[in-house]
Amino acid sequence: MYAYFVSGTRLRTQYVRQTILGMPLLRVALPSRFSERSERQMANKLHRLGVHRCLSLPPSLHAALLPPSTETRPLWKLHATDAALALLELQQRSPQCSIIELVDSQFSPFMQQLALELLPRVGHLSFSAPIPDSFAWLLQHDYGVAPLSCPGHVSLCLSPAQRSCALPLWMKTPVIPGLTLTLEHFPLPDGCPALPLFSALAQQGRIDPRQLQICAIST
Repeated sequence: MYAYFVSGTRLRTQYVRQTILGMPLLRVALPSRFSERSERQMANKLHRLGVHRCLSLPPSLHAALLPPSTETRPLWKLHATDAALALLELQQRSPQCSIIELVDSQFSPFMQQLALELLPRVGHLSFSAPIPDSFAWLLQHDYGVAPLSCPGHVSLCLSPAQRSCALPLWMKTPVIPGLTLTLEHFPLPDGCPALPLFSALAQQGRIDPRQLQICAIST
């Protein structure tokens, strides 16, 4: 079972069982005040109820006592190309006149996949790691693009890197300023974090993550 936390107004923790698309879910309303002892009692209660993972962890709680949080990285990796183009749109840049940088410590099959998905939707690609001569030839022969080695207007970071506008796809729960993922007509429970819930539902095959859409949000 998955659990998520909301702020409560009572003195004791409240537990409410829910079901979303057939998946059991536990809503945990935190007390207005709690001690280290009550926090341990809550953690023990979650384990007894069969909670194996939390959708997110409140910063006020000791994460070591609770089940691990849900990763959202697979969702962003699946939609990385559209997210990069959406970030260019937020910058009011034309994709054909922009540079997308692919950042990793070495060239990988996923980096190659992203490059082929981005072309011919963007004008230029940059790589932080050396790419095989055969792939460089393919880019120039099939797409007329010479691979660059410079910072991009948007960077898809598969490993830790400092970039001004980046999708940190190396993180377990990437935060993409100005963007989120949505699912049309989805009944999101009040107070439940959307992306971790989508990730949990996708892992169980209850939604098709490819149907998620990039959505701009106010920052």
